[in-house]
Amino acid sequence: MTPRRDWLHQRRIILAAQGAAFLALSAALIIVMDIHPVFPKYDDGWFALVSYSWINGLGFTNLWVSPIPTSLFNWHGFLQPLVVAKLAPCTTLNCVKYGLSILQFIYLIVWTLCVLAINPRPLLKLSLFSIGLVMSFQFSARPELLASLEMNLLLAMSWVGWRSREIWATAAAQGVIGGVAAVTDPVAGVFCVLIASMATAIFEQNQSSWLNICLRLGLIGLCAIGAALICLEYIYPFGPAVWISGIREASTVIANRSDTGGLIKYFVFSRMAPLLALMAIPLIFAFGRVLRLSATVGRFSLVVTGLAVLVFTIVVVMTSVRIPATYYNFCVVVPALALASAALLSQRGETLYERIVAGAMIVFAGAAALTILLVCVDKLIFLPQQAQLKSEISALIRDGVQQKRKIAMDPPLIQAVDDIDTLKTIKLLFFGKPGKTDEWPQGADMLIRAQTEFGTLPPAPAGSKLVTDRFDKWFVDRFIKPESLNYAVYVKDNTATNR
Repeated sequence: MTPRRDWLHQRRIILAAQGAAFLALSAALIIVMDIHPVFPKYDDGWFALVSYSWINGLGFTNLWVSPIPTSLFNWHGFLQPLVVAKLAPCTTLNCVKYGLSILQFIYLIVWTLCVLAINPRPLLKLSLFSIGLVMSFQFSARPELLASLEMNLLLAMSWVGWRSREIWATAAAQGVIGGVAAVTDPVAGVFCVLIASMATAIFEQNQSSWLNICLRLGLIGLCAIGAALICLEYIYPFGPAVWISGIREASTVIANRSDTGGLIKYFVFSRMAPLLALMAIPLIFAFGRVLRLSATVGRFSLVVTGLAVLVFTIVVVMTSVRIPATYYNFCVVVPALALASAALLSQRGETLYERIVAGAMIVFAGAAALTILLVCVDKLIFLPQQAQLKSEISALIRDGVQQKRKIAMDPPLIQAVDDIDTLKTIKLLFFGKPGKTDEWPQGADMLIRAQTEFGTLPPAPAGSKLVTDRFDKWFVDRFIKPESLNYAVYVKDNTATNR
């Protein structure tokens, strides 16, 4: 064996060991995160409950919540709820969580392979591992998990196509991935097509004409539409027309939302991805590098890339920043952005700008790693207390059902029930003013509120009385154990009994 081949062999062994160590740590953390999970959390419930309905024979619906006047699940991408249901080993809500955990681990296997393929300098590599891990938990049951996996695969496909010079086959594969991503998460599908367009423009490398770029862009578009229609026709239970109608209606609802506050809350102090705003620095860097690369190809390539960058920016602003609570639309691109930025950075980080970009990613990754550590400590230390609270809520619901009360509650608390027949009688709360002080669902006479890391005890809604208060009063407690099952119970005045 020559010295170079011997060096390559040793390098592969080292990389394989690094990947195996990361995956072993990831598996352990996934198991710890599943200890008495607060699941589904607020956003999770929109999608995890579709899987729950599906595996319990209730069809592809969400009986508890929908942003439009229908129980059909036709207002978002549908692929992840189906995948999670297929991976779930049984029919309980906990099994839905297990199915999600399996998908998270699949995501991290792909992520590990992508990071090792780039193989940046050690500190940046550790940062990428941390970013992939924390974002898999940040996505939780939202479809951005599968969509981000698909976006990472698109980047890998782009890299393979560039190395092999199989440009036409790469364009077709990118289009297919973009179409599948669109029925997983429509915003992510748009991002995938835009990324594929940038890659197509750069791949020219002065070897072909503007006509070839246009033909390949057309191929990407046709393959994306074809893949999406095939999924809608043969996988989605209701067909393309129903899904497209629901997406249009849900988009109108979102466009009319006016809750534009909370930029710092979501982009600086988000639950699992604090300092998320720092990833805007790699985004600007990646856009600049891509534009510079396209300029070396030719004027038409620069025009295509410039338009893609412009549309990408507009989509991020309109879907993620205008309403900060929809920051998950930016989260979906963060892992792929981290991979792309790491690949575009020089190994030594020679310029000040490159050092700033790498520094932003390292700080974000460090904050993410600290968050994971705190949550794991929270899970283990407060395990007995969470088990007690879960038992209390379960007994409370059981008594309420026996007394024929109409119960409304926040989604995190339903894990204490985990019985499909009981849950069908319960109303779930998702929308409302800050503190949700104005919500009392029609027909309900008992209201159970869950505490979040930002949650203080809401005053009793009009015509009701607070009968149980298990909220943490001190903000430090809420920060240390933000996923606790702390709760408060309100009942109508005519049924209230102090506890």
